[in-house]
Amino acid sequence: MTKLGAIITQFKVFIKQSDGVYSEAATDCPSSGVDLIANTQCTIRISTLRAAPYLLQNGQSIYSKIIAINSVGSSELSDEGTGSSVFVPVTPEAPLNFKQI
Repeated sequence: MTKLGAIITQFKVFIKQSDGVYSEAATDCPSSGVDLIANTQCTIRISTLRAAPYLLQNGQSIYSKIIAINSVGSSELSDEGTGSSVFVPVTPEAPLNFKQI
């Protein structure tokens, strides 16, 4: 468990897979330093969430859990959706017969 007051050095993000099991996701989060603490969000690409093992479709909710790591060790896995449930956006397909005027 992380020690109160010790600086967090890393976060690990786990996303619920299509089978209901959580696995660590590749993120565009800063891995350390001031940016890690200053940012309260990070990015997981839609292409990652739509690929195996997540296989999320348009309109499905994304459920995540987080682990914080510091010099003492790792925290317990957070509860599901603790401030992290979002919605996969619906993106329209490109036009089939586009004519520039």
